[in-house]
Amino acid sequence: MERERRRKMLDRMLKKCPDRMKPTEVPQWFPLGKNTVYQLIADGKLRSHRMTYGYVILKEDFIEYLLDHCDESHRNFGVRQKRGDIT
Repeated sequence: MERERRRKMLDRMLKKCPDRMKPTEVPQWFPLGKNTVYQLIADGKLRSHRMTYGYVILKEDFIEYLLDHCDESHRNFGVRQKRGDIT
């Protein structure tokens, strides 16, 4: 139930987010650098689709990543990171 509540909150927060994004567009919607986004894609932690012009990240996959790797703290989502490790 908690996950569904968080999904609804993220859907509201990202309602203006496009359905498909390039990795360089993700930092506009969440405080991750573009190099971090590419590293998450390379590690298989953030699902993406390879197209002829580069990677495409679907909004649903981005929300799934946030649900799996973020903690809710004072109604803001923050990325959980261990020192020296990107999760």
